[in-house]
Amino acid sequence: MKKNRLSLIVALLSVAPSLMGASSQTVYVKTSMIGPYELFQKDSTFEVQVISTYFYPVTTYEVIMFGNGNRVNDISINEPSSLIGPQGKKTYNVTIPTSQLMDAKGMTITIKVHNSTEGKDDYNKSIKIYPIGRTVVNPLNYPNNKIYNANKVCGLFDSTISYCNEFYTFPCVLDYFVSSTYYKLDISQFRIRRDSNYYSTNVGSATLSINGKNQFFPGMSQKEQNSCKIPLNVVNNGDILSLSFKGPMYVEPKMLIMSDFPISGFVQTNNFYLPINHIDDLNGTSVTFELSDIGFDKTIFRWNCSLSVSGTLLGRCSSSEYCVEGEVES
Repeated sequence: MKKNRLSLIVALLSVAPSLMGASSQTVYVKTSMIGPYELFQKDSTFEVQVISTYFYPVTTYEVIMFGNGNRVNDISINEPSSLIGPQGKKTYNVTIPTSQLMDAKGMTITIKVHNSTEGKDDYNKSIKIYPIGRTVVNPLNYPNNKIYNANKVCGLFDSTISYCNEFYTFPCVLDYFVSSTYYKLDISQFRIRRDSNYYSTNVGSATLSINGKNQFFPGMSQKEQNSCKIPLNVVNNGDILSLSFKGPMYVEPKMLIMSDFPISGFVQTNNFYLPINHIDDLNGTSVTFELSDIGFDKTIFRWNCSLSVSGTLLGRCSSSEYCVEGEVES
């Protein structure tokens, strides 16, 4: 009797792990990245993987539903039943009807997997994404590390739903812009910090506009409403976005007159200088920074600040650390 009881206990212990594992077995979905999309963008596809963790074959079919705005079943796709082997998967592509459904209210996608072998739904999840917004954001409205959260314009299905979250803070964006002692504009002081689970490579373009002072920069070809527009690079350092001048540019070395095209007597430079004879005229001038098409949502960061020209080494007495007063004898 004891022997039989011992045999039963051993048998139960041997099957216990598989019984415990069976309760956690399931079928789930993993997709490629969905989005970002423009409003009513041309239809595209995304990849669907249906993955089984069962230790035996199961038969499944999927229903994929697309909804406009808050609706969830404007268009449905029914994938035919198929057999998935033990701990196997099946992969196929699905066309997403963005041209019909991606409006300003966004688009909802639901994927349901029915396990015919077990007679139950193993997976039923939804994701809602919005069209690319190109929202205009003034970083000065987000002081003290206040966070700007970009629109959720892309995501993917997995055992859980994952969105392309993008968070921005602006600890190094100020309402004043200090030039260096050597007449040089130092834009490295402006930096934007971003945090994201999926970093977008979209860094777009940027400009610096010196407003209402076009007459002091005759060699610069980009002009708009009496303003001098200077093209910039957005430097992508992962979680930090910084700025640099988009070269090459050219400067007349004596009077520091700038040009964005080669001129005889000018030298090539990666910096931007202020003309020596107009430092007083430029002090306090309003300047505008604009960074366009940043991140998945192609956000536009735009802010104004005041140009503060610090004392230069040698020049007018009103704006220089060293100057010559009176007449100079020949």
